[in-house]
Amino acid sequence: MEIFTSGARQDMLNCAAMPSPPSESAIAAVLALTEALFDSLLDDEPWGRFLDRLKEDVRATHATLILTPQDTRRPAMLLTQGGDAKVSAEYSESLFLEDPFIGLPDGKVCRYRDFVAGLPHLPDDAFNEFIGRIGDEIIGLDLRGLGSFEIRLRASRAPGCPAFAAREIEVLQGLARPLRIAGRLFERLQADKIERHIYSSAADYMALGVIMLDRSGLIMRTNSQAESILVAQDGLMRQGRRLVLADRGQARQLETALRQGEASLILAVQRAESSGPLGFLAYRVNAPDYVAEGDVPAMAVYLSDPGRKAGPPPQWLMGQFGLTAGEALVAAAVADGCSIAEAATRIGIAANTVRAHLRAIYAKTGVNSQAKLAGLIHKSLF
Repeated sequence: MEIFTSGARQDMLNCAAMPSPPSESAIAAVLALTEALFDSLLDDEPWGRFLDRLKEDVRATHATLILTPQDTRRPAMLLTQGGDAKVSAEYSESLFLEDPFIGLPDGKVCRYRDFVAGLPHLPDDAFNEFIGRIGDEIIGLDLRGLGSFEIRLRASRAPGCPAFAAREIEVLQGLARPLRIAGRLFERLQADKIERHIYSSAADYMALGVIMLDRSGLIMRTNSQAESILVAQDGLMRQGRRLVLADRGQARQLETALRQGEASLILAVQRAESSGPLGFLAYRVNAPDYVAEGDVPAMAVYLSDPGRKAGPPPQWLMGQFGLTAGEALVAAAVADGCSIAEAATRIGIAANTVRAHLRAIYAKTGVNSQAKLAGLIHKSLF
């Protein structure tokens, strides 16, 4: 695969002078960085390992990735490896709209000083002061046409450091194509994650516990409702990673269903401490043969407890307050009493993303705090 096309190389030369063709060192670095890039998408903190590797490879003080929708006042995501969290917050909150180093030619590396020198207006005093602190030795790559957002990749060096050489510019340019693909994959992964959480939240709303079992009957995952049922140890419990039914006959039925791969098993689990039985439906999960056994569940167990209360469903929140799917998940978490950190863990997104969603929710609902938002939701429910 040719990473650098002749047209892309010429456009890059127009932005940041460099020799041609790219060096073998740059091509090897791009291949290694591409591997780190795609690997990092599956991490709990996506992009982080890639930015660490990029920072090290081009000997940057900071490596920054910004994901931003068009016409937004704040970045949706800003990650800086080697940076100060306070500086990142200052940029996001106060200087993002003043940044002149935006709108770079799509997919072409540019140097900050060269790009800004060609603008009709100089940066304002606040941004000049900011650049004076972090340094103006910055190279950047913008990628658009990714759907709902654009990617901005930046590598910078502190004041007094030497300028980025041609080899570092070659590396950044070589990342344009893989980064564009990674951006599309990331958007799809995030959409899938939100959809899964909508279904999970719907199960929580219906007071439905969900347990995923492997082929040995060991617990792989549970939702919050199932976890609270297991903790009660009333008719159904957890012993280590094993799901245990108190009734021996029912326990044997579950073992047989797992061993023989039965399509479904329906039980009424009697409980000593509760007035009514626990509904128990075990349903076989069909997975392709090429998927490793340990990666997907063999059976899903659904638990219905009539005595449990329901919380606000995200789909209702979307319709009631005009929220997006992501905002609705955050609002539901807040209504359940979650902090920002707890909501981030529950949904599987960054805390800064939760804060961004909250700002949008406040604007749509007219409240200005998590407590008021929770109160508004509960009042609307009842």
